Amino acid sequence: MNKSKQRSAPIGPDLAFYEGPDSIEVDDEFSIELMWKNEGGAGRGLQLQAWGAAVAAGLVELSQATLMAGPFPDAKRVSVKLEQDAETAYVADWAEAQILPAALVPTSGPISATDLEAIGAAMITIRLHGRVHGEEPVVLLLGLVDDASEEFDILEITLVPSPSARGTP
Repeated sequence: MNKSKQRSAPIGPDLAFYEGPDSIEVDDEFSIELMWKNEGGAGRGLQLQAWGAAVAAGLVELSQATLMAGPFPDAKRVSVKLEQDAETAYVADWAEAQILPAALVPTSGPISATDLEAIGAAMITIRLHGRVHGEEPVVLLLGLVDDASEEFDILEITLVPSPSARGTP
């Protein structure tokens, strides 16, 4: 990825929002949505990495990731096919993604519409599509890496096949 020194701090490691199904039908496509808050400055370039024992064993297959960055509802959406590398990890690379700086929010008093717009503009949302090929719960490890820091925290998500898919009432 191209190096960029514009960002003053890495993207915050805290996942602000996660949305996905409570359970997943085996071999049916699932979609989960993850939202991170940028806690640093403006920059360019992001990479999502996904790995774990379930990926290495072929129990999780990831097909596509869509990055949504910028103010909603006009956030720019860029979809990429996830590529599996030699280390049995999936990688989605948005080398040209424009990331807006973190929003400063008043610590007291009402939050204005302009404040809310700035907060929304600094959010980074990724929608991830894939399939689970086993009947047992599997763990997927995710890392969001920005070009400036190349550092990330690991996010662990457990994908649970539905009881009906496992043959339980």
